[in-house]
Amino acid sequence: MVADAIGVSTTNVDFWLTLWRRVDEHLPLSHIAEVTHMRGFFWDAISVESSGGLNPPSVLDVPKPDARCFVDHVRARLNEIGPVAPAQPVRVRALLGPKIRALPRKRESRNAIIALKSLIPLSRE
Repeated sequence: MVADAIGVSTTNVDFWLTLWRRVDEHLPLSHIAEVTHMRGFFWDAISVESSGGLNPPSVLDVPKPDARCFVDHVRARLNEIGPVAPAQPVRVRALLGPKIRALPRKRESRNAIIALKSLIPLSRE
C-alpha cells in the first residue's frame, strides 16, 4: 500500500509465481472516509475505507513501525485537505424571507404550492 499526494494505491498479487496477474486499486484522498489500524501482537493490518463503503483496500501482516508511519502519514494528509462540506439544499424560507409566513399551513397545501410558485422568480434563458 502506497500513500502519495494524490491518494492511496494498493497492488495485490494472488500467487507469487504469476506476478503479471495482479489487481491495482487506487483511492483518491477526497474519497477516503477512514483509515483503520488494527494492531496485532507481531503484525498489524491497515484498512482504508472509502466514502462509498464498498470493498475497502486492506493490507495484512505489516510490520508495526511501517503501519504506524503509514497511518500517521495518511491522517496528516487528510487533515491538510480538511473535511469536504456537502452541498446545502436551497431552503424555501431563506429564498422567500418574510413572505412565507403569509402562506396557508396544512389544509390548503395545493393552494400553498400555487402561492409558492407565484412568489419564486423563475429565470428562463
